Amino acid sequence: MKARNSNIELLRIISMMMIISLHFWGHCVDISNVEMFSFTYFFGWFFRGLSHVSVNVYVLISAYFLCKGTFKFKRLVKLVAEVWFYSVLIYVLYCATGRTTLSFGGLIHTALPVLFGEYWFATIYVGMYILSPFLNKALTAFDQKETKNLILVLLLLFSLIPNIFFYSKWLNFGEGYGIVWFVVLYTIGTYIRNYVTTDSIVANKRKIYWLCALFCALPVISKATIAAVTTAIVGHQVASGAFFLNNSIIVLPASVLVLLTFLTFDIKGAAISKCINFIAGSCFAVYLIHDNNRVRNDLWNFVHEHLDINSLNIVWQYFLWIIIIFTACVAIDLVRRLLIYIVTQIANKIISLRKQ
Repeated sequence: MKARNSNIELLRIISMMMIISLHFWGHCVDISNVEMFSFTYFFGWFFRGLSHVSVNVYVLISAYFLCKGTFKFKRLVKLVAEVWFYSVLIYVLYCATGRTTLSFGGLIHTALPVLFGEYWFATIYVGMYILSPFLNKALTAFDQKETKNLILVLLLLFSLIPNIFFYSKWLNFGEGYGIVWFVVLYTIGTYIRNYVTTDSIVANKRKIYWLCALFCALPVISKATIAAVTTAIVGHQVASGAFFLNNSIIVLPASVLVLLTFLTFDIKGAAISKCINFIAGSCFAVYLIHDNNRVRNDLWNFVHEHLDINSLNIVWQYFLWIIIIFTACVAIDLVRRLLIYIVTQIANKIISLRKQ
């Protein structure tokens, strides 16, 4: 398999769009208050369920590449610096415009966003990256059968049991948002990279496509079914969103199948590939900008004011806002990347002049 290819980078882009979608149905539209079994109910819960694969897929992609790479402190610094840049920039802008008050606590949290968990995903992702060389060495010691057995045990402990005994917190801490779950995903991503060949994926692509479609539809089916049954029995919904979790026995297979689906694609054309890879380079920034804890409320309150939730207009409005938010964030990050390029070029010229 290629070390890095545009079909996986395209999936990275789509995954980030699905993360925006997840926030749309979580921060902007509260579909738990939408009329049960209405069009908006099914439309919203379908795309919210589909979007739940986004975080898993993003981590699986990272594992797919990191398991064959080497730990680079420079890359860690670059990752943390990007988080710091947007955390500080947004805080300064909000203070300058009077939208937030400058405070010592706010300044400390903003200056150390990874340590203080200003972005939950960034904090855990950094932790996973630091652990990656040790995970790689440990997994290298296992053969294919042992790795498969390890994955089965991990899934039993951190997916199956939490889904059955969802009321118990001991094996369900984090509900798929903690470092333990990221390690589980890292192990799965490593197994796919090491033992699942391109030929075997392509040979079974029709089966993969059908299974992918099925598992992507199962969250909304489970939601509607549980809601209908529990409402009929006890008069209200009980645990209808039980499978809307990253470590769900539905969402995890869907996430893996989505990755396998994109591994079957062969994007031709150097220009298209270059464009995809270039845009994918700003995906992490899309998350850092639109889900900043100061931007979040303002952004989604603004979007909410321009929605027609209880009509068919929600369809085009939903897709349009996902595209607008993604495009705007990419455009902002391109300015940052351009500035870094200019500063780097100037620094290199100064260094070369001093050496002469």
